Amino acid sequence: MAAPPPYVPQPPQQKSNWWKILIAIGAVVAVLCCAGAVGLGIWGYNKVKDVAGPAQDAANAYLDDVQAGNYGAAYNLLCASAKRQITQQQFAQAQSMLPKITKHEITGFNVNSVNGKSSATVNVRLERELVGETNQTIQLVKEDGDWKVCQVGV
Repeated sequence: MAAPPPYVPQPPQQKSNWWKILIAIGAVVAVLCCAGAVGLGIWGYNKVKDVAGPAQDAANAYLDDVQAGNYGAAYNLLCASAKRQITQQQFAQAQSMLPKITKHEITGFNVNSVNGKSSATVNVRLERELVGETNQTIQLVKEDGDWKVCQVGV
């Protein structure tokens, strides 16, 4: 009888690498999601800045002119409906009777567009002589492509 062949150990079976592939795919997806979220955040910030920036700039320009006593320039930043309610001379007289603004700061804003008409609300903190700190809301509308102040009382 012939001797049985010597025992030859079988090579170990290769373990499946599917879990490594899944982890790698998951890591790539996570990185892409994070990059997408960052990109979307930057895009959203820039979009809001592009929309709200000009409204805030108009409110700042108006307050800068009022603070400097340049009431003619401030009046020119008023919307058409505000100008129909008060003349430039009346506006200047009313502003000169108010305590002088010594400092102003924008604390918030909201921009809306309804049926193609854009409006904005800008919240500001004012410091006035003799009065101290007050909070005001300035209403603006977009007229002929420019933001105009529609609140006369600031």
